[in-house]
Amino acid sequence: MRDGFFVLSLTLLMLIVSFYTINYLEKTADDMADALIKIEKAVREQAWMDADSYVKDLRKTWEHNRSYWAVLIDHEEVDNIELSLTHVTSYIKAADAREALAEISGLLLFLKHIPQNERLTLENVF
Repeated sequence: MRDGFFVLSLTLLMLIVSFYTINYLEKTADDMADALIKIEKAVREQAWMDADSYVKDLRKTWEHNRSYWAVLIDHEEVDNIELSLTHVTSYIKAADAREALAEISGLLLFLKHIPQNERLTLENVF
């Protein structure tokens, strides 16, 4: 009886932590995706100073979230986001709209892909 209660409690705790983790990843990914959409709009309008300002804000948000994400997800994913964000920053400084837009699209894909991969589904378990 005692062992069954322990196993049930541990399972429930794992499910609660998993739910919280997914919610955190989704919320922070959505926040960063919203910032990327603002950057994309500024790039399309050739508003390079605005785009640079938005990238700096996104970089601050990423710096805050990166340490938490590194604990929760694969480090390779964190490195991919870091690299892509560095590319976006460079392309905006160089005022290269085509490359910046391509890299923003890739970064958006990374950000939306990660919470989906971490979600507890049969597809992700097997």
